[in-house]
Amino acid sequence: MPDRNTIAHFTAAFHDFASGRVTSHQMKLTDRFRDFFYPGSATLGVSPLDGTVQFYIKVNQLCPPQATVLDLGAGRGSQVEKASGWKRQLLLLRPNAARRIGCDLDGRVAQNPILDEAYVLDDRDFNRIPLSDCSIDLVLADWVVEHLDDPRVSFQQAHRVLKPGGWFCARTSNRRHYSYRIAQLLANSRFEAKILRKVQPNREADDVFPKAYSANTAPQLRRLLAAAGFDQILVHSYEPEPAYVGFHLFALMAGVFYERLASLGFAPRANLLVFARRSPSVR
Repeated sequence: MPDRNTIAHFTAAFHDFASGRVTSHQMKLTDRFRDFFYPGSATLGVSPLDGTVQFYIKVNQLCPPQATVLDLGAGRGSQVEKASGWKRQLLLLRPNAARRIGCDLDGRVAQNPILDEAYVLDDRDFNRIPLSDCSIDLVLADWVVEHLDDPRVSFQQAHRVLKPGGWFCARTSNRRHYSYRIAQLLANSRFEAKILRKVQPNREADDVFPKAYSANTAPQLRRLLAAAGFDQILVHSYEPEPAYVGFHLFALMAGVFYERLASLGFAPRANLLVFARRSPSVR
């Protein structure tokens, strides 16, 4: 049975939650709660359910030595910019990636420091990748698929530029997950920017782009990738630590409860990890 101090802490936390305040004491409780369910998440900055780590471990496994990698939607490289140490090396696909090419509608891709070559795509022909057939060992699309208006054509282009046996690797959102259903409901509303600042306080406004969710379920992805010519298609769902609700203890408690249900398969998981291979035989 909880002691009086514990009851007092949670009573104060609930009062802060109801009043909309977040105190330093509240944040300490939240960090302790995170570390209890996800050891090292708050104190060491490394979560055992880090979705980025889970995805990039698999991408690194599929990346051949001396590979030429195409980073679709590379942007300005903010994700790598914020990473350090071993996680940065993981994102850079080192030591296997020898050359990294980036494509994006965002003109800032030209200043992306991790790219060896960059292309700013034309709004009128976004789906056309300006690279030769069979010239790429691995295509990476991290948080890109949800923005594609016509993913069918984009997948065809990825298939075209891949060498035989090359892999298309993508991480995207699962449209069936509650967080993305809420995001769709709030899209373009007066609440959207306020909620984004709350759940993603370190995200810059310039890094928020319109979403189409045209291929954001596992069946849709398998169908479209098969139609594009890929012969081996794996789509895994994954529920990471609910860091986006870490702004308040009671929101985090609800997020942890959902994560446990989703991890056991009783609810839709947030992320879709996609791996599709071009046939080793030339077609």
